[in-house]
Amino acid sequence: MEFEDFKSYLHEKNLDEEKIASAVRIVTEFNNSLSHLNRSAESATYNDLHHFSDHLIENKKNSYDNYVNLLHFGYFSKNKDVIIASMEILDGSEVMVNFSERLTNDFGEDLRNKVFDNLEVPPLGLHPKEKPELTKQLIENFLENVDREKCIDFLANGLRNKYKAHYKSAREKFLKSKNIDEFLKIKRQDFLDTLTKHQ
Repeated sequence: MEFEDFKSYLHEKNLDEEKIASAVRIVTEFNNSLSHLNRSAESATYNDLHHFSDHLIENKKNSYDNYVNLLHFGYFSKNKDVIIASMEILDGSEVMVNFSERLTNDFGEDLRNKVFDNLEVPPLGLHPKEKPELTKQLIENFLENVDREKCIDFLANGLRNKYKAHYKSAREKFLKSKNIDEFLKIKRQDFLDTLTKHQ
């Protein structure tokens, strides 16, 4: 597999030589992992990426940058399966880490340990199908140990990075609206405008 075009693509994204070399290394490893299936990284399936992610977790190579590099390759090769699988891994990857840290900060380490009850913060790259059951168990444990209203207040602040900043614009539009119906019409139009732009 030739990587010169991929390198050029990354140069256009203003990545430095070290980051480009790292991207080529991880995509090469992904490509090699598919050789026994007579597939390449360019023709990889959704499941191929998730199987490779299991390998990255097992070998402690499941870094955020490695998944970003796989995502870059997905866009470069126009492989929608690789894009979707990589995005599933990256999008919201901070939530469980933030949940654990904020539990400790807001309620103390003892409460955090009760909520997690020997459960680990899931590793980056865990298949999305394995996350709901863990999330359900953690929320149930949280509700068993903390007053419901405090749980609601805690979760209302969001667990995503830049959560409040992301919704600032929507909040401003909501406050300027006459009522919820007018706000929903504005949101609908914003969504249609976004779809038209990307089309």
